[in-house]
Amino acid sequence: MASCAYSLRALVASCFGGTILAGVVTALGRVVLIVQRIWVIASALARAFEANGAHVLLAANPRSGLALADHPRLSAAVLNGWSRELCRQLEVRGIPFLLYTGRDQIDDECVEAPIVRKPASPADVVHRVERLLI
Repeated sequence: MASCAYSLRALVASCFGGTILAGVVTALGRVVLIVQRIWVIASALARAFEANGAHVLLAANPRSGLALADHPRLSAAVLNGWSRELCRQLEVRGIPFLLYTGRDQIDDECVEAPIVRKPASPADVVHRVERLLI
């Protein structure tokens, strides 16, 4: 019976854009928006998410991020350069996001979002996003 329940959970998760492996939700098949102005960091994050099976949307600034935030399959976002409008749009859509930043002060509109401090590794950022998707 447990294997049937597991199979059903895995099937449901995969239909909704993720995979459950031993009770853990992965980035496999998810669409993740990364808003990061520093290309080297954006590229490293994108490679880490893609290595975990995610599809990545890259934006160099919040304005570009806003244009991508309405993607119909968007599952999560990693923001560095954020704006109140982008945070609100993600929250209205129910899209979980975190802030990946080295800044000490956070915009009060995004204050509820989890913060991952730079220089956390791209793998750590992927892990934190996967935890948001549970």
